[in-house]
Amino acid sequence: MALTQQALGKRLQEARTSVALGKRLQEARTSVALTQQEVADELGLSRESLAQIEAGDRNVNSLEIVRLARMYGRSLSSLLHEVQCWS
Repeated sequence: MALTQQALGKRLQEARTSVALGKRLQEARTSVALTQQEVADELGLSRESLAQIEAGDRNVNSLEIVRLARMYGRSLSSLLHEVQCWS
């Protein structure tokens, strides 16, 4: 089944949003000198899952983003700045 232009545009926007959030999360993590493994252990995730979040290949849920913001000493708004949709 072919995607409509609108559906394709939405998927592309979601992909850009996930990548932008992932980069912001990675920058926040490295700014507090934490490894992916340390953060993953604290969240109860595998290091691979955290790597997927930072790469924009996995969505972060609301509980995870709140916990990440606390771990990184950041506000939710600073992590979500310019991010329009996430789940």
